[in-house]
Amino acid sequence: MARQMGTKHVFDGPCAEVRMLGGMQMSLGGTVFGDQENRSLKMWNVLAYLMINRNRSVPQSELIETFWDGEGSANPAGALKTLLHRLRSMLQERFGEDF
Repeated sequence: MARQMGTKHVFDGPCAEVRMLGGMQMSLGGTVFGDQENRSLKMWNVLAYLMINRNRSVPQSELIETFWDGEGSANPAGALKTLLHRLRSMLQERFGEDF
């Protein structure tokens, strides 16, 4: 559970451990999973990007420019929305609805 103190968020629950070198792996409360379970490289890259930039709002346009620029996707906003839905579902499946 997160609560806001000034401009910082304080989390009352356990901390997640994230490893991004040599593959992506996350662990929280004894649950561990990583990129070996889901081979969508773009999904893991978006997750890593959001985690690295966790102290600021990342606009949709920045994610599209960073991850879909030059791909010629007909609907990059729709692709991003789908990818974020899949990512959120995967995290909630592993770590619970409050993640």
